[in-house]
Amino acid sequence: MLGWPSPAWRACGVCGRATTARLGRKFRHQAAAAAAARSSSTTATATASTGQQQQQQTITTRLAEKPARTRFAPSPTGFLHLGSLRTALFNYLLAKATGGQFLLRLEDTDRTRIVPEAESRLYQDLRWAGLLWDEGPDVGGPSGPYRQSERLGHYSKYAQQLLDSGRAYRCFCTREELAASQLGSQAETGAGGRYPGTCLAVSADESEERAARGDAHVIRFRSNTKPFTVPDLVYRRFRKKHMEDDFIIMKSDGFPTYHFANVVDDHLMDITHVIRGATLLLAPRRQEWLISTPMHCDLYDALGWKEPIFAHVGLLVNKDRQKLSKRNSDIQISSYQEQNILPEALVDFVAHLGWRAPSKKGALTLSDLVDHFDLKFTKGDIVTDLDKIQYHQVQHLVRQLENQNTASEQDSLSSIVDTVSSMISGATKPTDGLHAALKGQPDSADRREYIRAVLRLLSNKAWPLEKVVEGNMHLFWRPTGQQLADSLAQLQTSLGSITINNADGDVHGALTLIQDVLNGISEEKWEAETLKNSMTSIHSAITCRDAEGNEIPHAHYKPWRWFLLGSNPGPAIHSILELFGREETLRRLDEAMHVLKRSQEASVNDATAAHAVV
Repeated sequence: MLGWPSPAWRACGVCGRATTARLGRKFRHQAAAAAAARSSSTTATATASTGQQQQQQTITTRLAEKPARTRFAPSPTGFLHLGSLRTALFNYLLAKATGGQFLLRLEDTDRTRIVPEAESRLYQDLRWAGLLWDEGPDVGGPSGPYRQSERLGHYSKYAQQLLDSGRAYRCFCTREELAASQLGSQAETGAGGRYPGTCLAVSADESEERAARGDAHVIRFRSNTKPFTVPDLVYRRFRKKHMEDDFIIMKSDGFPTYHFANVVDDHLMDITHVIRGATLLLAPRRQEWLISTPMHCDLYDALGWKEPIFAHVGLLVNKDRQKLSKRNSDIQISSYQEQNILPEALVDFVAHLGWRAPSKKGALTLSDLVDHFDLKFTKGDIVTDLDKIQYHQVQHLVRQLENQNTASEQDSLSSIVDTVSSMISGATKPTDGLHAALKGQPDSADRREYIRAVLRLLSNKAWPLEKVVEGNMHLFWRPTGQQLADSLAQLQTSLGSITINNADGDVHGALTLIQDVLNGISEEKWEAETLKNSMTSIHSAITCRDAEGNEIPHAHYKPWRWFLLGSNPGPAIHSILELFGREETLRRLDEAMHVLKRSQEASVNDATAAHAVV
């Protein structure tokens, strides 16, 4: 274990474990008791069996009574995708729900597959999702370093310990020799080729001598002759039918294999729980999982260490039950960022993939997920309907638009506002018809606040963004004179016979009444409730009837929609009035009155010309 990295790290006064004072964060030990009280009391006991010993481990879906210490350990060989985000999320939730720590560790021992920029992009994507780590490569911690390529001394030490105890041996076989022996094994047994144990016959002295003179070799683990029974929170118990091969733990380049480094690091970093995806091995009429975990348990046993508690969650598959490929760009986190999916929406969606989330809770924030988290995972493959992301997006968008937002949520909404602003700038419409608040620079405060107000008004219709501008043009641009003129005849027909205060009236009279009332409302009182009450008084004075004398329901709203939106549908009128503001509303009404006046003058001229002809 390495020393404390900086004064930012201190010992917790409750459990003595290292914690960080950065950003004022602290352990939430009291959360552990509350979490345990709300979780299931279902328990079972499984046996981790070896040829020499037996260990009893209680399986429970309760949260840990002590702070859990979890980790997310990706390889920088690609970019974060839905499956890896889910793994990170579940481990994060367990740590935070118990007042523990969440670690980030990079498993970068396969140097040939490392992707440039993958590490920095990983940090960016996890922070975007809100999954902040307490210890990791970039923030340090008492168990560092947190890149496996910087921990080679640890692996060499414990590989030597296994060599000394007889649980590992050097293998000097060449690739050609291994290929030939495995082909022979496959022909003999009909199963996959296994290592025949050739170098088990090499004495310890000869092995040391050959290694000292630089003969190429790997180090193999001498697997137990009896398979392990692995306790698991999801599947209860798993036992492979066949003993493990003598697998490699140290490669010829001095780097460890995944299995060995994984076990050593989890032990040295005091990891208490490991939540990860189940590994599937497909065979005719059967499906096995947890394939590598017995190997890990064997290593723990050989080194005299206690294994962490395992929970293997089902793989994410598509509707055809094919595994979601991490090479598919459609499931990479970056693709959702480009689509303006809110991080809170994506995290909520991912949390429902294999975890029995509380029902009827609506949009769940990361904080909500921490409060409700338990270890109740579903078994088997998880059929992933990516279309449901849109459902969560709408829920979270509405919630964020209606409520006070955290800094991260404000950043998420900022990206959406930017996109709508760009759509407005790119639209082929005259700028002189824009609402006054939109005429400033794209990043002006007035413009951004107006767009947010439109999104808030549209509520669950504010998604997808492509339809926000296209389907609500007149919330951003005034109707043109031509649009008003083209829809005027239809308006007049739809209103039928108009009476105003029990006297004959027309559209002009209705608009004049509206104008008089609105002119009497000051800027200070221009708010939805006042406007709604004023509309009620106007409507009580106006009656519209059809040719049979029947009152036309809701007809009194039509003049409003005509001068405000060019007769297009939209949100509630009083809400539109509040959105537009006094100046913009009266300007639209004034322009509509001019269109109506020109129409009436044209009708008079036409009638005069017709009379002259007669």
